Amino acid sequence: MRRQYESGQACPVWRVRARIAAATLVTAALALSSAPAPNPTEAAWSDTEYGAAAQFSAPAQVTPAITTCVGNGGVVGGFSSFVLYVQMPAGYSTANIEPGFGTTAANIAPLASPPQVQGPTTDGLYTVTYSSTLLGGLVGNLVGSTSYIGVRSNLNGWASPWRTYRAQVFVLGLGTACNPL
Repeated sequence: MRRQYESGQACPVWRVRARIAAATLVTAALALSSAPAPNPTEAAWSDTEYGAAAQFSAPAQVTPAITTCVGNGGVVGGFSSFVLYVQMPAGYSTANIEPGFGTTAANIAPLASPPQVQGPTTDGLYTVTYSSTLLGGLVGNLVGSTSYIGVRSNLNGWASPWRTYRAQVFVLGLGTACNPL
């Protein structure tokens, strides 16, 4: 049965189809907007045809342990570096230690030109040295500065949370402080 106008003429097919399409789009939009957000899940799969199944989860990353943070100062304005001494478990290497830097503790991030990571030493520690040029240079040494430095482990693309320290150079480079957050 064809729809008709009040005048008795048949309604063009394209108008009927347009109304059906519009109603379908509105219904779909309402259904999608009311759907709950998906919950995170572990990855899993199964194939009933072959009776195979598997499941895995992401490995828990080890957050590096920083045993010491040392500011290496000098004469007036002669501050040179901060050194983090990092303890990592067996199986990690210098390539798995990712240094970071930030102007606040909230914005610490990996560096395009990261400080050099060396080690392990005979007692199993790695060293990460942040130079004065990275931490504000001569001007920062003279007027004093605060930076946030840290490390995280990065193994096979999985990164741990940051282990962060506040690195401070006092006015005129007359001392340093390095405190964990």
